[in-house]
Amino acid sequence: MPSSGAEVTSTELAPRPPRLAILFVLLAILDAAALAAWVAAARAAHGLAGSLVLHASVSICAGGLVALALDGRSSSRQTVLGTALAVSILAFCFPVSGSIGAWTALGLGRPARPSPAVEKRHRLPVAIDWDDPGLKPAPPRRRSPADSLADELGAHSPERALRRLQAMLRVRRLPPRLQVPLARLALADPAEDVRLFAFSLIERLRREHEEALRLWTARRAQATTAGDRAQAHGRLAEVHWEMTYQGLCEGAVLEHTLRQALAHTTEALAAAGSARSSEAAEPPLHMLRGRILLRLDDLPSAESAFRRALGTGHEPAKVLPYLAECAFRLRNFPALRWYLTRLRTAGGSHGPFGPIMEHWL
Repeated sequence: MPSSGAEVTSTELAPRPPRLAILFVLLAILDAAALAAWVAAARAAHGLAGSLVLHASVSICAGGLVALALDGRSSSRQTVLGTALAVSILAFCFPVSGSIGAWTALGLGRPARPSPAVEKRHRLPVAIDWDDPGLKPAPPRRRSPADSLADELGAHSPERALRRLQAMLRVRRLPPRLQVPLARLALADPAEDVRLFAFSLIERLRREHEEALRLWTARRAQATTAGDRAQAHGRLAEVHWEMTYQGLCEGAVLEHTLRQALAHTTEALAAAGSARSSEAAEPPLHMLRGRILLRLDDLPSAESAFRRALGTGHEPAKVLPYLAECAFRLRNFPALRWYLTRLRTAGGSHGPFGPIMEHWL
């Protein structure tokens, strides 16, 4: 837990180097004296040797003074030694002017700049409002397995063909509602193996639904009671709806399948109305009829079907979100708030409807 304080860093000025300018001037005078002695004792061997020793000593001292000045500026040891050696060589090769020129070129006479190495940290109390929405980081976007597989299937590079085939193997473990869109995405894959696998997955789902249609069509033909006919028509309506919900139908086939599902719900409700034992099947049929009408954009009829499902005892937590959607699309905002209020009082986990209720209520 971070503390409710802030650390403020202040930078202090490093101490200035000692005033070595006077020493440099004295070294220059000694260097000039050594040069004069050199000229005066041009014929005496011991005079030449003494002048050379004095000049070398002055050069070494000049390098030492430069090292001392740089050390006060917090330079690295290698930099200090290298610069001192260079100044000593320069002063030896150029009598008098060498040391003075090095001092001037390095700017050692100027005040030292603030050194970032010398720092002090002061803890100052800072009031922080942790309930401020600006301090709350946005939660990371949740990525479902279908999102990751879609990204994998969308990478059509040849070297990733095996990974796309492995992704299609993982697609088979997803719900059918997610399998079909991913398989349709894979139908455009440049790798033939991936395309064939995606096509076989879609065809397998389509064959399962066609087999269920044949089975319940035969049972409808063999039904002898109103309850059996209601069950057969209800199952046929569910199979047609599942085909559209899973994405197996597109274009004109989609609307035709929805119309078939709507017709079977009408027949199932008519048969259930004449059979006392089939009253328990009416709420799910009204609910399914409302979802079909909502998909067909027949909003008033869909709202009526959902209300009928709610009135016949269907679970409110499952019906009220669809009624709220109908009210929103019909721009009936008072009814929308009323449905969401009932949904809140219905209890249970509201899932993705929580932010919606928070906005409208």
